[in-house]
Amino acid sequence: MKDDVPTAQGRLSAAVQAMKAGNQRLARTLLTEILATQPDCAEASELLGIAYANTQNWEYAIKAFRDAIRCAPRRASAHYNMALVLAQRGDYEDALDELRTTLMLEPQHLVAKGLQAECVQRVKDRLMHTDPDPRIGDATAVVKVPSAKWSRLPCPTCNAMNFPTARFCVRCGSSLEQP
Repeated sequence: MKDDVPTAQGRLSAAVQAMKAGNQRLARTLLTEILATQPDCAEASELLGIAYANTQNWEYAIKAFRDAIRCAPRRASAHYNMALVLAQRGDYEDALDELRTTLMLEPQHLVAKGLQAECVQRVKDRLMHTDPDPRIGDATAVVKVPSAKWSRLPCPTCNAMNFPTARFCVRCGSSLEQP
């Protein structure tokens, strides 16, 4: 077992070098060999996820990051890398969940803060470009009405201000219906 530790560390280093050289296949092979003997090695799982992400193999990358998070839930980098993959896939809400965890574990993670702002903006943009709910109708019609006109409704009898949807005055009970 002692012989496996240097070998595993050497393979981790070799996998990182292979990734830097652009050889993702070799990196995946080395990392898979490590995980075959040490399935709870969070670093190897995270690096495997990065190797898969580098080739846009999102599903395998997510699985590897989940394994890394399972092995080391307080590993901020694994949460960040998972968020990065989710954002690249367009899963901005899930990415935001991982980014919240990243920032909870490492509040000064500036890159995570930047990605969080980008994901929030993407979610807002997506919400702004969706079709309106047919049960509600066109929400812009309400916005176009001057706010002073519909925000309050004066009673013709006592001049008390009422909600615009009121049919009777809250103070005197007079009808607010206009002929």
